[in-house]
Amino acid sequence: MSSRTDTFSLRVRPSRLLLSCYLVIYAVSLVPLGLADLALLYKFLLAVLLGVWLKFQLRRHYFLTDVHSIEAVSFVQGEWRIRSRGQLFWCKARLLPTGWLLPWIIILPFETDRAPYRRTLILMRDSAPDTAIHRLRVLLRISAFKVTTPPSYGLSGLVCRFRTLIRARMRACLPILKQYRQDE
Repeated sequence: MSSRTDTFSLRVRPSRLLLSCYLVIYAVSLVPLGLADLALLYKFLLAVLLGVWLKFQLRRHYFLTDVHSIEAVSFVQGEWRIRSRGQLFWCKARLLPTGWLLPWIIILPFETDRAPYRRTLILMRDSAPDTAIHRLRVLLRISAFKVTTPPSYGLSGLVCRFRTLIRARMRACLPILKQYRQDE
């Protein structure tokens, strides 16, 4: 690894793109709820639960006021460090291989020794300066950490993934169909 990427630090700032994504997700989830054939009380309770979920997610990932929200991340001498809200010191962390690296979003799950649960950092294009986001992308691509990058971002990639999913489901159903035919 080159000396430019041996040390890296990024301070997270609130992202308007992330806020708009969460609001769109909330609005889209309310549409089927409004169309569902449920009593008005149940619709209201489900909408309140969705609102509580939205508040929790916004506190953690947008406003960064939750105790477990990641405020800054750094990569120094081959190890990741994170600083959560209200912490004075950096905490050593391990980057889990279930992250996503897409052109418009970076999702990095971290695991620390101090906490039994994982902490997730969600970065959009406007979550940090452009140079810091670019350096993070380069660091993730050349490092030994495996972060998932889908093979294609276009419609053909989605069709290919859908086709693979359908084939896997069909393979799972074949023994059941054979058993059903034998029973007849």
